Amino acid sequence: MKEFNSNDWQKILNDNDLGNFDALWQLDAGWFEQPNQRRGGWSGVSKIKLALPGGGEVWAFLKRQENHLSKTLLHPIKGVSTFQKEYQNILSFIKKGLPTVEPIYFGHRDLKGNLQAILITRELEGYQSLSSSQFCRNGEIMNQKVERIAILRSLAAVMVKMHGFHLQHNCLYPKHVFVKKEDDRWDVRLIDLEQLKWRLFKRTSTLRDIGTMYRHGALYENGMFSQLLFLKFYRDEKKLSEASKAIWRAVRKSALSKTRG
Repeated sequence: MKEFNSNDWQKILNDNDLGNFDALWQLDAGWFEQPNQRRGGWSGVSKIKLALPGGGEVWAFLKRQENHLSKTLLHPIKGVSTFQKEYQNILSFIKKGLPTVEPIYFGHRDLKGNLQAILITRELEGYQSLSSSQFCRNGEIMNQKVERIAILRSLAAVMVKMHGFHLQHNCLYPKHVFVKKEDDRWDVRLIDLEQLKWRLFKRTSTLRDIGTMYRHGALYENGMFSQLLFLKFYRDEKKLSEASKAIWRAVRKSALSKTRG
């Protein structure tokens, strides 16, 4: 068995009688999301409340899985737990100064041939995903041009930095982008890093992630204005260059082919 967490969170888990893998695995917490039955196993999410020393509390997401594996270059046959990949990618994001969730605990073990894994992350308090109704067509924020533009600008900045490290989120749906208003700007956090990939060419990451946003909304429901404005922010251009227009054409062509497919 292997377990990883910070000393501060370990004390908090201990105080909540959740200081080890067994206690967390056996916790009867109910499902925040119904378990996925795939990849030869299962994976589910619960939401739990942790009491803090001296009073107060925080909410966290407790994710548990068994035999929910993904093959990697280092483990091409049996694979590793998808939570192990997610945990490692969260740490990579944090090391690079990229915004994501705060990890509380990760552990995995092989129990009688069954690979079990647990990942706990702190709730993004005050944040909402771009899949929330206020960010969708005719939603409160979508109808506020200034706020919509501010979010597009902040999201573009995060993606530029991420792609600068040759990282491709690979699953940049609205539900995986969380935002929170802070004074006159919006703070952006990216979650669900299980499918994060390193790419040799930054353009590959650009086309994939912007293409996903184009097909699945994420403030694009306002139409061409928001789409092109986001690309201007991303490329740091007041007027799109020929190279930027080529990116735009490639994204639209890819989206059209996937729609037809």
